Amino acid sequence: MDNHGIHVQPINYPTVPRGTERLRLTLSPVHGDDDIDRLIRTLSEIWSQCDLVRRDIVV
Repeated sequence: MDNHGIHVQPINYPTVPRGTERLRLTLSPVHGDDDIDRLIRTLSEIWSQCDLVRRDIVV
């Protein structure tokens, strides 16, 4: 939030089993295509910086 102005809610154990942690993203009607594009670019940049494994998105 501090670096990119995007709020992402982590979902951790015990809500989900260890090893299946995920991120919760919630869009609203005020978010437009530019906001979504910025989110995707930002997540991609962070994933690359942290050398994280990329997995399928669960909708």
